[in-house]
Amino acid sequence: QVKAELGMDETNLEKTYEEQLAITFELYKIVNRAYFLKGTREELRSLGLLDQTGIFIGIAKTKTLSASAIDSVFSQIEKDKKGSFLFDEDRIKVITPHPEDSYSIKRTPSRNVLTVKDKKAFWKNGNYLIVQTD
Repeated sequence: QVKAELGMDETNLEKTYEEQLAITFELYKIVNRAYFLKGTREELRSLGLLDQTGIFIGIAKTKTLSASAIDSVFSQIEKDKKGSFLFDEDRIKVITPHPEDSYSIKRTPSRNVLTVKDKKAFWKNGNYLIVQTD
């Protein structure tokens, strides 16, 4: 009788454990999700992704991600698997806030390569990467 009760508890424990693993995996997929978009200044403005807000010492304006940004215009990526981004355009500029020491941009004869050197630091300010290509 005691063995039967223990067997039943073991089965319930295994089922609960498997359910928790599935939940953990789904949560990891959500936390690991990021969004990428590249475009010219005009394309990004026409999508409503860039606002001109605030003036820094009267010289420059700060570019920020608009509150009306729509995830459907972005490519969804997995932060832990995406370590570099290739651009055929001659000039690229990272628009979203990422620490400058967390990535590098190298020019090869045919393209620019943005390499994420420190994924944790790179994505700490948000899950969006917007790159201006002009």
